[in-house]
Amino acid sequence: MLLWFGMVISAYSQNSYSPELETNAKAGNAESQYQLSRCYLLGKGVAANDAEAVKWEMQAAERNYAEAQFHLGARYSIGYGVKLDTVQAGKWLALAAKTGHVKAQNMLSGIERRLTAEQKAQMAKLVTEFRPQSSANPAVKIALPPGMERASKYELLQGEGGAGSGCIIRYYESLCAVTSLHQFNGQTPRNLEDRQQKPVALNSGKVIKQKDVQAVMLADQKSTIPFLEYHPKFRLEDHEAVCVFDAAGKPHEGELYFLTLAGEYHSIAGPTEMEVRMKTPIMAAGASGSPILQQSTGLVIGVLLGADHPVKATRISFETLCLPDLTPKPAPKPAPVYSDPKQAAAYQGFTEFAKRVPTIHWNASEKYLRAWKAPSVDTVEEFVQSNKVSDMEVLPGADGQWEASLKMADEKTPDLFWKYQFISNSTGGWTLKGGQKMDHGKPMEILVGDRLMKRCFISAFAEDAAKK
Repeated sequence: MLLWFGMVISAYSQNSYSPELETNAKAGNAESQYQLSRCYLLGKGVAANDAEAVKWEMQAAERNYAEAQFHLGARYSIGYGVKLDTVQAGKWLALAAKTGHVKAQNMLSGIERRLTAEQKAQMAKLVTEFRPQSSANPAVKIALPPGMERASKYELLQGEGGAGSGCIIRYYESLCAVTSLHQFNGQTPRNLEDRQQKPVALNSGKVIKQKDVQAVMLADQKSTIPFLEYHPKFRLEDHEAVCVFDAAGKPHEGELYFLTLAGEYHSIAGPTEMEVRMKTPIMAAGASGSPILQQSTGLVIGVLLGADHPVKATRISFETLCLPDLTPKPAPKPAPVYSDPKQAAAYQGFTEFAKRVPTIHWNASEKYLRAWKAPSVDTVEEFVQSNKVSDMEVLPGADGQWEASLKMADEKTPDLFWKYQFISNSTGGWTLKGGQKMDHGKPMEILVGDRLMKRCFISAFAEDAAKK
C-alpha cells in the first residue's frame, strides 16, 4: 500500500488526453506513451482505464523511459494492474535506477531484500539482456496547456534592491503588482524592477493585503509590461497540475499535494497555504513572491512563499491569491406573488419551514461527520449565518399536495449550492423529496454519491417534519 501510495503521489500528466497525444504514442514516442498512461490512470480527459494505463506504461518503459520504468516496477512490486512479480519489479526499478531515478533507487533497495539469491540472478540477467526500443520523434505538435503557454512567455519582476520577486497581473481592468509581504518586512514597496532593472512604479495608496501576499496597483495603468491573468473565482483540486516560477523566471511543472479533506478548494473561501510537489527540482532562492499558475487555465492562483531547499527544491509552499470579487452582484429576486389563496398560504407556511433548513442541513452534516469520526469545521451559528435560502417556489402537486423547491447557497462559495425539493405531508409540514448539490448550475452527486450522507439528510428532514 505504501508503494502504491508513492506511485499515486508522483503520478503526473503534463497534458490531458488529446488525439494528438495518442497519435504520438502510437507513432512510438516514449514521452507521449508515458503521458497517455497517466491520462488513463488519472482519468485526465478520458475515462480512467488501468488496463490502458499499463499498456502505454509498458511501451514507454520498453523505450527506456525512466519514469514509466519506475511506475511499472512499483506495479509489479504490489501486483497493481499486473501479476505480482518481484523479479520483474526489480528489473524495471533497476533500469530506472541506472538513469539516476532517485525514487527507483530507494524502492529497489527494498525489493532486493525480498529476493532470493536465485531471483537476484534472474533479475540481473533480465537487466543485462534488456535492449530498449528506439523512441520516435513526435508525429504532431501538442499544444502546451494554457498555464505553460503563458508562463513560457513571461518573466518575473525583481523587488527593490533585488530582494524578492513579483509579477504583474490583470485584475479585472486594472494592472497590479503581486508579491509576498515578508520580503519587504510587511511593507509595500515603492516600485519593482523589470529584467533590465527599469523601475515599475506602484501606487502605494491602492494596496490589497492578505496573510502574506499583497497586490498593489501600478501607477501607470497603460503600461505595456507583460501581465498574467487573475480571476477571483478559481477552483483547485488535489493533484492539480501547476506551474512554478524559479528565480530566473523559468516555469517548472508540479502538482498540488493533499489539498484539503474535501479534495477541493474555492478561492472565495479566502487565502490558505498549500504545497506543491515538483516534477523536477528547481532553484527557489530569490523566487519568493513569484506566481503559481493553474496549468489548465493559465490563471495566477498563488504566490510562492517557501521551499524545502534553496537550490534543489522538490516541495514548495504558496499562499493562494484571493482578491475581492468585483463582479456586480445581481439584485435579489422578489418573492413570488400567488393569486390562489391556498397556494399563497402554502408558500407562507413553507417560508417558515425554510428558515430552519440551514440548521437541519448542518445537523445532517454533523451526523455524517460523526459517522466518520471527523471533526466539524463550523458551529451551528457559523453555518446558518453563511448559508442563505433563496429562490423558493411552491406549486400544486399530485393528490392535493403542494410541491416546493428552494436553493441554499454558501456565501463563501456561491458557485456551489444545494437545490432541494419538498412535498407537503399529512401533518401540515414538509418532507424532503430530493436534494442535489450543484456546481455552476450543474448537478453533482451528494459527496460523490455517498449513500450515508443522503440518508442523513433524509432522516434529518423527516425528523423535523415529524416534530412539527
